[in-house]
Amino acid sequence: MVPRLLAAHLLGFFSLAAVALALLPAAPLLPSASTATPGPTIQPTPHPGLAEAETLRASGDYGAAAERYRALTQQAQPSLAQLAWLGLGETLLAARDQPGAGAALERASAPGGADQVRGRALVRLALLRRDRGDCRAALALLAAAEPLLPLGPYLPLQRAACYAELDEPAQALAEAQLALPQATTRAGRAAALERLARASLALEQREEAARWYAELLPVAATEAERARIRYQLGQVARALGREAEAVDHFRGLVVEQPAQPWATRALEALQEMGRQGVVSYAQAGQVYFSQGLYAQARAAFAASLELEPAGPEAAQARYFSALARLRQGDEQGAAEALLALADEAPASELVPAALLRGGRILESLDLLGRAAQAFERLATASPDSPIGAEARFRQGFVHWLEGKRMAAEAVWAALADAGRAPAPWRAQASLWLGLARAQAGDQAASQERWRQAASLDPQGYAGLRAASRLDEVGGWRLDPTSNLQPSTSNPAEVEAQPAYRLATALLAAGLEAEAGRELAALADDLDRSPERLAALGVLLAQPATQHLSLAYARRAASALGGSPGALPLPLQRLLYPLPYEALARAQGERFGVDPLLLAALIRQESSFNPGARSPVGALGLAQVMPQTGQLIAQALGVVGFTPDRLLQPRVSLEFGAWYLAGRLERYQGQLLPALAAYNAGDGAVNAWLTQYGPDPDTFAERIPYPETYRFVRIVYENYHHYQRLYEPPVVRGQ
Repeated sequence: MVPRLLAAHLLGFFSLAAVALALLPAAPLLPSASTATPGPTIQPTPHPGLAEAETLRASGDYGAAAERYRALTQQAQPSLAQLAWLGLGETLLAARDQPGAGAALERASAPGGADQVRGRALVRLALLRRDRGDCRAALALLAAAEPLLPLGPYLPLQRAACYAELDEPAQALAEAQLALPQATTRAGRAAALERLARASLALEQREEAARWYAELLPVAATEAERARIRYQLGQVARALGREAEAVDHFRGLVVEQPAQPWATRALEALQEMGRQGVVSYAQAGQVYFSQGLYAQARAAFAASLELEPAGPEAAQARYFSALARLRQGDEQGAAEALLALADEAPASELVPAALLRGGRILESLDLLGRAAQAFERLATASPDSPIGAEARFRQGFVHWLEGKRMAAEAVWAALADAGRAPAPWRAQASLWLGLARAQAGDQAASQERWRQAASLDPQGYAGLRAASRLDEVGGWRLDPTSNLQPSTSNPAEVEAQPAYRLATALLAAGLEAEAGRELAALADDLDRSPERLAALGVLLAQPATQHLSLAYARRAASALGGSPGALPLPLQRLLYPLPYEALARAQGERFGVDPLLLAALIRQESSFNPGARSPVGALGLAQVMPQTGQLIAQALGVVGFTPDRLLQPRVSLEFGAWYLAGRLERYQGQLLPALAAYNAGDGAVNAWLTQYGPDPDTFAERIPYPETYRFVRIVYENYHHYQRLYEPPVVRGQ
């Protein structure tokens, strides 16, 4: 049975009501420069009807929430009506009803109400006006909000952005200069420096821009931001005639951050300057490869090999040229090139990856004998390493596919009983030894090997598959409570941090991106303390910020080490949350899908970020492609569907549950093919089943798409953890 609310399982942890969409505390979050007379404060205990509306909104049921809020706007108590207008406006914004949201926010911002409610409404109205192209109106609203809602440097920075859009750089610079002294957090300072640099560039004050960018570079939060700033520094230096400095910036970006899109532009800048010779052909090829420009990458790698066929970059050029060939669809040619690398550059650290990848390609092409040779070569060269153990398992698996059952079992037995080999691969070998013994009719030996697999890797895919096989024959149950200990972390310490208090205020005002940067910088500061990272996850554990909570819980878990089942129970539930539990349960019951399976899938698809957008265009919690969403809308009779509705939790969960239910029905309830089809499509899965047969374990092991291969395993593991944490201790089979 799915529990009512995740928050109920966080033991004695801090209430989440003050985060994001909940009410702001009465005390100011930051010192305010305003001398205006304070207005009424927000009472900390809301009306029960308001709490119900907040819960509906947080769960993604915007229609029902809007109805509750509308009813509450008719209340005689002015403060309650004002809060209801604000909640209605925020709900309609989430539902993408901009006209309705604007009207409600105007009512909430009317004079005479509580300062913080008015301030939040004014900022959201300003953002709405700016989105609709009316920056003049936005400027007036932001100015009105500033004395009511202290947000550090962020209101001047919003005005600076508006002035930049209006092509008034002098005013933008003035606002950014106002913001910088108010920036008391690292993220706030970075935002102010960025705006100063941009405004200086717009005014052609290049020396000043270079100074601001140079100050910004050390405090930039992400690799992508650092790459962009390095590119800008190069461009400014180039405009100032400082060619050597520009070349240094561009070359550093190409060599040190080739996977960043800005590296391509840096490479183009070097070519424009006639200075492309400062980077090697192999370095240029790495940039092209990272950006999916495979023809250009192969040409650059070929030039590198022609110039220095045995040089220090030759192995890298051969390896990535082969991968580019694979991405272009030449699988056998790529496999040949990868295997040749082991002969051409045997000492290269890329050889193990080349042998494994080449062997996997040959296996997928049913060139099994050559695949077995590649795997054996790798396993012999690296016997105790993870990649060597993987190769040894795949050698046995290829023998199995060839019909060499005794050879396969001998390889797997040697791996399963090798004490120094990594436990997950020993478990994988034990799982398949059990399958082999079961096919031979030796039930006692099969169960012994499955118990070994379940013990070696109880939380991993192989151990879980083995446990499910034992469950089918009545021989095994996992104990989900053996390592569940309460956590002692204290969220109050994190809650008191200025960056956290500012972030919650920004979230409440609708400045989600700015809040995210503040939280990311805070998490970096907390990185040495897993307990505080976990506490930050607790404070953010609600639907609007669950993806951030999950990210910080993962960092805490990584720092603590060990398997998920050995972590403190509250941290486990942060790692496997149920932020949209009511909606998932309702849609699961409607379409016949276990809501825990739906949660397991969404955790992998979007990490519970309702605004998630994939590089290929999938949207929302369930990562539905717009064209698929159109087909689902027609099947469900949804009128007026547009792709942006997939960003609404209720719609995404409904469409995702319908699509997953369809895959389960198509494949007769077989979980592994259904998950593969959710990721790769029915056509690919139908072809694999035809080629590989109906056995679920063979099917899962032979999936040729690396992304789908991983997806199926991760969702399967996720599903186990959800069952373990939220259901009785029974491990399900298919």
